[in-house]
Amino acid sequence: MKRAGSEYFQFMHLDYTRQIQLLAHPELALPNAGHATAAEDKFVRYLFNPANKDGWAKGVVFTSRLGYDASNWQPFREMLLQNATKYPVTVHRQDEHGTHYEQLTVLYGNKGKPANVLVSWSHKDGKTHLTNAYLKEVKTDGTD
Repeated sequence: MKRAGSEYFQFMHLDYTRQIQLLAHPELALPNAGHATAAEDKFVRYLFNPANKDGWAKGVVFTSRLGYDASNWQPFREMLLQNATKYPVTVHRQDEHGTHYEQLTVLYGNKGKPANVLVSWSHKDGKTHLTNAYLKEVKTDGTD
């Protein structure tokens, strides 16, 4: 796979590199990651709802690349929540709603194709919740 430069190998390497970074720098962990939440509405009323044009566009890409849609969004949510503990975050901004973080994660999905997913989280008063998720293209050199 490595010699052939396969996409799967590139994602696997990116995935490994990110997880190792968190192990080397635990201060980059998402606060309260093990108890983070992701509201059902974020999936059924936003990402996989054709009436929500902003969310639907992102959801269509998740369906195409990873195989998740309105009929099977629960495993997708569980994967995002499990990955919250595995990848480093960066502070995106702080405001009256708390501290907002971005986390780049690799998801493998139902179709066997990996995807680079940017997940946004908000943390306030000891509680962390998912605010957004979308696919992010990976540059050919493997950087974000």
